[in-house]
Amino acid sequence: MPRIDPVEILSGLLILAVGAFFFFGAAEYPMGSMSRMGPGYVPRGLGAIGMGLGVIIATGAIRMHGRLPSVSWRSVATIAGAIAVFGVLLPRVGLVVATFAASAVSMLGNRDAGWRLVAVTSAIIALICWILFILLLGLSIPAFWTDI
Repeated sequence: MPRIDPVEILSGLLILAVGAFFFFGAAEYPMGSMSRMGPGYVPRGLGAIGMGLGVIIATGAIRMHGRLPSVSWRSVATIAGAIAVFGVLLPRVGLVVATFAASAVSMLGNRDAGWRLVAVTSAIIALICWILFILLLGLSIPAFWTDI
C-alpha cells in the first residue's frame, strides 16, 4: 500500500488552487497572440503553469511519508497583525513609519529576536523601502506624515 505525505498533498493542492484562481479569473480577458499579448495572456499562462506544478507536487506525494506540521499561531498572528498595522498606518504616518512598525510587529513572532535586532532590522527595511519606492521608483506615496 503506497504511503502518502499529507504535507506534499496539501502543498500541491494549494499551488493548484492558486493557479486555477488566476487561470479562470483571467478567462474574460482577451488572450491576444504571442507577438501581441492581451491582458489575459500572462495570468492565464502563469495560472496554467501553476496548475501543472501543483499536480506534479501532489502526485509526487505518493510513496512518501510524513505528518502535518504544527501551526505556530504566534507567527500567524504577528504576520496578520503586521499587515493590519501597515494598512492602517500608511495613509496616516507615511511609508517609512508604517514599514518600520509593520516590520517590528512581524518580528514579534520570533521569540529569539531581542529589541535591538527588531529595531535595527526594522530600520534597515524601512530605509530600503524608502530608497526603492520613493527615490528610485518615484511613487507618490508620502514618506512621512509631514508629506501629506
